[in-house]
Amino acid sequence: MVEDGPRFEAQTGQYFCPLPVATGYAAQATRCVPFVHPDSVKLQILAKLMTSGFLHREIRERNGAYGGGASYSAIQGIFSFYSYRDPVPCDTLATFTKAVEWIDSHDVLERELREAKLSVFGDLDAPLSAADEGMAGFMSGVSDDMRQERRDGFFAVEAKDLKDVAERYLAGAKHTNAVIGPESLDMSGWTRVQV
Repeated sequence: MVEDGPRFEAQTGQYFCPLPVATGYAAQATRCVPFVHPDSVKLQILAKLMTSGFLHREIRERNGAYGGGASYSAIQGIFSFYSYRDPVPCDTLATFTKAVEWIDSHDVLERELREAKLSVFGDLDAPLSAADEGMAGFMSGVSDDMRQERRDGFFAVEAKDLKDVAERYLAGAKHTNAVIGPESLDMSGWTRVQV
C-alpha cells in the first residue's frame, strides 16, 4: 500500500547549483500542453527547427558551449531549452529568449520544415527493444492508436503553426531556469541549491 506523502507541485523560479566545474549547464523549462493536444506535435517540430536553425549556431558556435538545443517532452508537456559544458550559461539563458524571437521573425523555408519533421520521425522510428516498447506503453498510457494519430498530425504541421505555438506557449511564458556552474557566476537573486 502506498502512503500519502508530501505532494509535489511544479513551480517556476530560478535555481543555481554551484559546483567545482570549469564550465556550466543551463536549462529552461516551460509547461505547455499534453501528448493528446493538437499543438503538441507543433511544439515537437518547433523544438527541432529551433535547434538546427538557431540554437546550434548561437549556443555552440557563438557562445562556445559543447552543445545545446530545444526539446519537447510530449508525455510531460514540457518544452525545454538546454546547454551543456557551457562557458557562458547566463548568456545562454538570453539566447533561449532570442530563439523565440527568431522564430517569430524567421521565414521558415519548406526545406527547414521538412528537415525538422524528418528529425522527429527519426526519433519516433528509432528501434526499441520489446521490453522498452512495452514499458513505454505501460508507463505513459499511450496506446498504439494514440501514437498513430499523433504521427498523422506531424504531416499536417505548417510553418505558420510553428510561429503560432511559439507565440502562444513560449513568448512571455512563465518558466523555470536552472544553471549549474562555478561559484564565480553572478547568480544574485537566484535560489541556491546545494548538492
